[in-house]
Amino acid sequence: MIRQMEDMLDVIKHPNVTVQFMPFRSGAYRAMGGQFAVLEFDEPSDDNLLYLENAEGSLLYYENPERTEPYLRHFQDMERAATPPHKAADAINAVLSIYREGGFGITI
Repeated sequence: MIRQMEDMLDVIKHPNVTVQFMPFRSGAYRAMGGQFAVLEFDEPSDDNLLYLENAEGSLLYYENPERTEPYLRHFQDMERAATPPHKAADAINAVLSIYREGGFGITI
């Protein structure tokens, strides 16, 4: 886990990468029920594409705005509730410190 977090510290330095964390205090949120991704395209004639994974592992794709828009709103809600991107490194370093000090039952 430590190595993964150190790698993440390197990755977030790239200008095209945004990392945010959902804090525990936010409670339950939409993506806890299954992963989803909404792909938005620059061309106005192209509909958003929705990629879903459910508990059975099935994959579903939708290009229907009636189906994609609610998920886009869920994503935007999660972005607002998550740790701001400019604080991602601080959050990672805080957890790394706990791991390195033997927290979470881990000794190094």
